[in-house]
Amino acid sequence: MDFAEKIKTKTGMIDEDRWRDNYIIVLSAILLSVLTSILFYMQTLNIEGSYGSDLPSHISYALTQDNYSIVFLLIKWIYTGTHYLNYSIGLLDGLTVGAAFLCTTFTVRRLFPLSKWTSMAIAFGLLMLTHIYIPVLFPRYYMGSLLSQPWHNITYNFMRPFAVLTMCAFARLHEIYKNEKRISWKYWICTCICLVLSTVVKPNFLMGFAPALLVFLLIDFFGKRNTFKNEFILGTVVLPAAAVLPIQALLLFNEENGIIFAPSIFFFSEGMLIFLMKFLTALPFPVMVYIYNRRRLINGAGIAAWGYFWAVMEGMFIMESGMRMTHGNFMWGVEIMGYILFMYCVPMFIRDFNEYRSGGAGRTAVRRAYIICGFILMACHLMTGLVYFIKICHGEWYYI
Repeated sequence: MDFAEKIKTKTGMIDEDRWRDNYIIVLSAILLSVLTSILFYMQTLNIEGSYGSDLPSHISYALTQDNYSIVFLLIKWIYTGTHYLNYSIGLLDGLTVGAAFLCTTFTVRRLFPLSKWTSMAIAFGLLMLTHIYIPVLFPRYYMGSLLSQPWHNITYNFMRPFAVLTMCAFARLHEIYKNEKRISWKYWICTCICLVLSTVVKPNFLMGFAPALLVFLLIDFFGKRNTFKNEFILGTVVLPAAAVLPIQALLLFNEENGIIFAPSIFFFSEGMLIFLMKFLTALPFPVMVYIYNRRRLINGAGIAAWGYFWAVMEGMFIMESGMRMTHGNFMWGVEIMGYILFMYCVPMFIRDFNEYRSGGAGRTAVRRAYIICGFILMACHLMTGLVYFIKICHGEWYYI
């Protein structure tokens, strides 16, 4: 066999492996969609005392009210088009879970040198992501947490895949901007489109992403790290999505309800212990991973961290007034940016572990303690999330 034939054979094998990997990932996403659609179908039935969720009210809202989110239009079209078949909405919600798994697996594989099985395991684990349950001190699974993945809200579930794809495209956009001192219009457009789609579904991801990007642009501007033209163009990637916000505000707010800036009841109404436990049960793992990797954070990791910070600040000091005050709609940014934050720090930790195991990093006592603590914290997050999911599947109230 000559050299050309060897190259052709090797290329064919690579393409075949890629197709097989993609087939396995897509098939897994479809399976997740179908399985979770059963849970969401039960939630649509509005069974008194079981399977509580926002789905029944969202269906009613879609049929009777002006729609601020494209999701409600989609619910209305599908629900009426299937002659009010509840399972159609359950399947729609299930597909969002499968899409989140698919997009997260793709993004993790693109950003980190990890295998498909590791990437799939990370993506599945992130679907179960919650804070750590601590008996007596913070015996909660969802209520008042700074880290959880809601199983009761279809608009959040719809926003999540687009938020992940935004970070995937932005990572490449920022890498070219930083290293090559230019703007890649292909990735600018991809980032912009994904950001717009996430915003027309729910605006909370944009509300964390945009101020985080502003922080980085200000650092670049005063540090003279790039040209003003490139900084300006990079910043404009949020403008089309930001243009959606006034339209949503007109549909949501009226003389009976609006936005107020004040200490949020979701942070400051339960005393100092609960306030501190919110952070201590959510942040030790990402803080530890970011400190360990502080000199080699990949593109987008900084945006994830700053985005989470701004989302928490918004949740702490912005609320709605009127009858929507207790709905906690400014807390959705904490949920989605927490997902994005862990989408970076879990693969970073796995990369650190692989380097430690292979001997690429010195096996010092500090590194050993870091690896042990990291696995313990990850296991605690995952176990809490799995127990919470099982409770939800058994029909227990989600706000526990």
